[in-house]
Amino acid sequence: RLADTVIPAPFDGLVDERHVAPGAFVQIGMPIVRLVRDNPLHFRGRMPERYSRRLRVGQEVRLRVETVAQPRVVYVTRISPTLDPLSRSLLFEARVENADGRLWAGIFAEAEVVIDSAAETIVVPESALAEFAGVEKAWKVVDGIAREQIVLTGERRDGRVEVVEGLVPGDTILGDAGLGRVAQVKP
Repeated sequence: RLADTVIPAPFDGLVDERHVAPGAFVQIGMPIVRLVRDNPLHFRGRMPERYSRRLRVGQEVRLRVETVAQPRVVYVTRISPTLDPLSRSLLFEARVENADGRLWAGIFAEAEVVIDSAAETIVVPESALAEFAGVEKAWKVVDGIAREQIVLTGERRDGRVEVVEGLVPGDTILGDAGLGRVAQVKP
């Protein structure tokens, strides 16, 4: 009867919760422990509908975890066949190798999916932009004179702002928008 006291786990993992005390009798189907698989982990994220057609299995994902200094590069392993009707987003999954055990199941992570690794954009420091009445502007230098240039911005990250419209590569702008002034024209 001693052989009946050993229950092999179906996979390697860690015990998260114990539902039965040692020496207790258990019934068929009664939960005994909750096992957690910690290697590999699976990151689940959502891609907005407007980018969903560009998502592919094998695509690079940069995973940032607050407690880990360096981002991990993982790859999309599964894509849901349908959009979520409430959020209008597509669920995807990436396998995260965790042989070093530095990550825990259920930990929060943010991901960047690299849709086009060859894409380029114009990025300026946040200090180079000024906002007035809901309109963002940069001070563009043309022929030695700084002039206001309305810009349309995109993503903001780490003190930098993507400029979607209003500037072209090679434009010179003031690094501190607070220094720009509208010139007074004398008649």
